[in-house]
Amino acid sequence: MTFRYPIYAMTLAAFVAVAPVSGALAGDQDMSVEQIKEDTSELVTSLKEFGVEQRDEAVDAVEGALDAIDDRIVALETRVDHEWDEMSQAARESARETLRALREERQDVAEWLGGLKNTTGEAWAEVKADFSEAYKDMSEAWDKAERELGEGA
Repeated sequence: MTFRYPIYAMTLAAFVAVAPVSGALAGDQDMSVEQIKEDTSELVTSLKEFGVEQRDEAVDAVEGALDAIDDRIVALETRVDHEWDEMSQAARESARETLRALREERQDVAEWLGGLKNTTGEAWAEVKADFSEAYKDMSEAWDKAERELGEGA
């Protein structure tokens, strides 16, 4: 089986970059953009330190991050559902698109995780390197989103 690691890594970066947009909709979300950035940075640092023999620990860390993402998506969906009647047509379309993108990116990240679970040897180093590069790209996109949405996004 051949894995497309760069695609999965970039998908993960794209997913995390979407989080500030969802935060703008969620308003009183439990997890701030800064907290997500910190948690993601810690995850990337952990993955860099893990060798292939610690793959299961890395998988557990990513699964924990996915659980937090799932909680955010559910909270956002609930918030949108409660505010639907008060939302303008443009806001509804934006919310639908954001939720669709979140679910799609979450699925792509789960597929990337499936590849991570089966990674061995040299491929492990490649996965970590691709993830690190994707994180750098995501950080730049996140900074741009914060500038556009304001600090409280």
